[in-house]
Amino acid sequence: LRAALADESVAEGSVIRVAKLTETVTAEIAVNKGVVVESASGDPEDVRFVGRAPNTNGRVFSVNHKKAVLRNLVAEKGRAPSDSYATGGCISIGSAGGTVDGCVIRGGTHASYSTRASGGGAGIACTGASGVIANCVITNNTLSANGVIQGAGVYMTAGLIVNSFIAKNYTTTTTNWGAGAH
Repeated sequence: LRAALADESVAEGSVIRVAKLTETVTAEIAVNKGVVVESASGDPEDVRFVGRAPNTNGRVFSVNHKKAVLRNLVAEKGRAPSDSYATGGCISIGSAGGTVDGCVIRGGTHASYSTRASGGGAGIACTGASGVIANCVITNNTLSANGVIQGAGVYMTAGLIVNSFIAKNYTTTTTNWGAGAH
């Protein structure tokens, strides 16, 4: 997947179909061009990208292009970066936007750091006005940070979320807001 995303011959509008796999993600996968990344079978459980939470920082995916799409895959066990105002443990949709459709987002964390002042989204965060989260299952994500961290499952400052199931997301401190979404 990384090679296809880095390949300049993969043009905007291309579809990258991923065959059945479970990959441990050791460095964030950035989708910064207008391509579709999807499960070849259409079943999210066939294509799993697994971070190293809860003990190691590392977001699974960042999406930051208005025509970029992640479709029908699992992003799990991501941990939001340790910088202040960090967003998205499993997936972050940046200011340029993008779409996450039909994905399972689970087991993400947004943990405690003394530098953390704000931010959120142990599961997924969206800060782009053209960001869309659609038809997703967002579950079992946890905020355990000190400070004002928001949205264990979903943190949004812009964008749209539609037809998605958000359940069993948790916050472990009283200073955090919105276990499900904020």
